[in-house]
Amino acid sequence: VSDVPWATPAAAQVRFELRLAEERPVAGLVVAQVENTGQIIYLHPETVVGNDDIAGAAAVNGTAGFAVEVQLLPTGADRLREATQTHIGRPIAILLDGRVAMAPTVRSPIGDSAVITGQLSETEARRIAEGVSRH
Repeated sequence: VSDVPWATPAAAQVRFELRLAEERPVAGLVVAQVENTGQIIYLHPETVVGNDDIAGAAAVNGTAGFAVEVQLLPTGADRLREATQTHIGRPIAILLDGRVAMAPTVRSPIGDSAVITGQLSETEARRIAEGVSRH
């Protein structure tokens, strides 16, 4: 038995995906609405990072309520950095259980971490943090 708590794989309870997105329709992209907003985006079909790329996640108390900070494993961080370095000024979608939770605009290449914000209660932030990691 390992002393490392995330060494035993377990099924994630919350499906987590980061996908590149566009603000305008493009052939081959899927239309989606960002939850709790009227914002429409167009998702690229490929998942850049998902549950298997997560090293850990934690609920954090931010300035506008609770958020979830997600730390990525090195391979996921490399894929995310590579995908976002050519996607500056365009949205990246954070999907939880197949729904777009938010779609912030990429301002600079994103690497080893992401923060899920929104109108999250402490209970919801903890559920997401505990549920996204398979490790």
